[in-house]
Amino acid sequence: FGFEGVWQVFTVATDMAGNMEAWPNDPNYSGAPTEGYTLSGVDPINDSAIDDPRIAEFLVDVTRPVSSVSCADFEPMHNTTMVHIPYEAYDWTPQGDECEGSGVEIVELWYRADYDHDGTFDTEWINYGTDFSPDMEIIFDSSTTGGDGCYRLEVVAEDYAGNKELRYGNAHPNSPFS
Repeated sequence: FGFEGVWQVFTVATDMAGNMEAWPNDPNYSGAPTEGYTLSGVDPINDSAIDDPRIAEFLVDVTRPVSSVSCADFEPMHNTTMVHIPYEAYDWTPQGDECEGSGVEIVELWYRADYDHDGTFDTEWINYGTDFSPDMEIIFDSSTTGGDGCYRLEVVAEDYAGNKELRYGNAHPNSPFS
């Protein structure tokens, strides 16, 4: 295909005598197209506009989603074990004039901990859990992760097409947010 977005495919049958059925949504069109054929009156994003059973629509989404902890809405110091971690997650696959991919399905929260406050992490990256809710917030409970300490956090998004964001913490142990 060569690029991402919404695609439509359809069939036009020709019998042995050379009779060709009408093209989808355009009964006056005949013959094979020399270039791309556009279905008239069909909204490529709105499935309900397709009323011909010969037309199939699908989305090509091979772009990884992106996510980040929302630092503007986050206070770095807490005196409680329960911390609300706001995040943002997007899937930017182009669809015509729109930029919407298959959509973010889940977001994982990863952490590392420095319990001694000595600048050296006492743990490797650990998956805290997965968020399936659309509220863009994960509640982090440090009483389940070892208690007091300095935590470095990372969110990783996955879209409905199965594209998963690369974990920054895997390649760079000093991620920019701590």
